[in-house]
Amino acid sequence: MVDLDKRPAHTLTDRECAKLLGSLLGGMLGMSSLENVRAAIEWWAKHPEAIDALHGTIEKMQTAAAEALQTAAVEAWKGVRR
Repeated sequence: MVDLDKRPAHTLTDRECAKLLGSLLGGMLGMSSLENVRAAIEWWAKHPEAIDALHGTIEKMQTAAAEALQTAAVEAWKGVRR
C-alpha cells in the first residue's frame, strides 16, 4: 500500500489568500450586485463560528479525498501488475 503525505502541497500565505479572495470577489461581482456581495462579506465577518465550522468540514473532506486517492492508486497499481 502506498502512503500519501496528508499535508497540502503548499500552504497559502496571507498574501496569496488575499489574491484568491480578490479573484473570488471579482467573480461574484460579475454575477451579483455590489450590495449583495457586501452583505455576504459582512455576514461572514459577523459569524466567525461559520468559518470555524467550514474549516472543520474542509479538513474532513481533505482526509476523505486523500484516502480515496490512496485506494485508487492501489487499485490502479494492481491493474498494472496483472
